[in-house]
Amino acid sequence: MVSISAGAYVNTQMPYLLQDPNYFDVPFEKVGSSVGSVLFAGSLSSTLLTPFMGYAYDIIGRKMIIIPAILALAVQLSLIPYSAPHFWLLMIFRSVMSILMRLVLVKPLVMDYIKSESRGVGVGLAGYGFIFGELIMISMFEATRKMSMTMQYWVPAVIIATMTLSLIFLIREPTIKQCKKMPDGTVVVSPNKVIEDMPFWPRVKKLTAEAFEEIKERPKYIFVFVCLIVSRLMNVLFAVYI
Repeated sequence: MVSISAGAYVNTQMPYLLQDPNYFDVPFEKVGSSVGSVLFAGSLSSTLLTPFMGYAYDIIGRKMIIIPAILALAVQLSLIPYSAPHFWLLMIFRSVMSILMRLVLVKPLVMDYIKSESRGVGVGLAGYGFIFGELIMISMFEATRKMSMTMQYWVPAVIIATMTLSLIFLIREPTIKQCKKMPDGTVVVSPNKVIEDMPFWPRVKKLTAEAFEEIKERPKYIFVFVCLIVSRLMNVLFAVYI
């Protein structure tokens, strides 16, 4: 919800920022293509880095990724007006925001907290976060319209940072478990301290090997992966041409 609010707010405010003579002073007829270029750079950068974000959650943890990422997102949001008049710097700032937003959106909390037989419902309910995020964006947009351009970015940044504080008490790290089949056929589940204490690179190699093994056993993952690629390509094309 928080990351959606930040991204949607910046996308909505960007045409006004670009047209402002005190900032970028982009002619009206070029605003559309300029916005498309910024969003394309952000979508491309976040898409290229998405496959590596899962490693971060598995190795570093949930809380140590999500909370710093959202706080960094708030800081980056407040810095957007200071990129003027350098358009290339605006593209960099927006790309960093896209990467942080994607890092928050790929969080595996649904799989951590919800039982496998209820994950469909869980994902559906989590979709309300997108709706509330857009509602918060609309509220922030209307509330800050008469403020200075700098304050139009600072106020949402402070609100997002404040909302993040609640996550410190809500997010819990999952316990890495191992399953051992006993001679009588029962399965014993216990914490896997070997994986938790494994050094960085051996753990990356183990996670990669397990992912490829899972793909071999369940080829449907390839279909899901292709669908995700098509979805991201459509998002990029929509950002550029619509």
